Amino acid sequence: MTGPAALIVQLATESLRAPQSAARRLMAMDLPMEARWLGLVLVAVLALLLSRLSVPLIGAEDIGPVMSKARDLSRTMATRPWIGVPVQVAAMALVAFAMFAIGRLFGGRGRFADALLLFVWLEFLMTLLQGLQLVAIVVLPLLGILIGLASYAVFLWLMTQFTAALHGFASPAKVFAGMIFSFFVILLIASFVMIQLGVSLPMQGGSHV
Repeated sequence: MTGPAALIVQLATESLRAPQSAARRLMAMDLPMEARWLGLVLVAVLALLLSRLSVPLIGAEDIGPVMSKARDLSRTMATRPWIGVPVQVAAMALVAFAMFAIGRLFGGRGRFADALLLFVWLEFLMTLLQGLQLVAIVVLPLLGILIGLASYAVFLWLMTQFTAALHGFASPAKVFAGMIFSFFVILLIASFVMIQLGVSLPMQGGSHV
């Protein structure tokens, strides 16, 4: 295998074996900003395509009002690309910015351009796992569930390692702790904003017809 496909396989393998080394290798490529934004859009489209394929597999059982709304939102984004693609792109760009800005607040030296590149690559790896999970759900549902759970662990691990490489942090454990702390701070801020705007999440289910 040669060419771009071989490079992708090498980087994917290295990302799992030595994620910080893979991150530094990606940043050293010094790709133009246009390519990074294009990668963001392509990965967003790929993720939504996989989500569209998974829509028929999403159960219709009663899972509570909050999770039901989340499921309906996921379906809407997957089946209406004119909504899903912009939302997906904006969400990914915001996470990349948070990866850059919060790291800088803690003394990091990373650039937004590199944060964008690393998060796009991370999301690409997650779409590969999502595709594997989709196949597994059709063949062996239990295996699909296990792959889904493993995907969360892989995401957190790679996000921690990539952030450490981006900002030059020596302790991945501290990076992970900072990620968790930042998540709760952002959640509190978002909740406060929603309250001020008069938006609230349902805390209990209503009657069902």
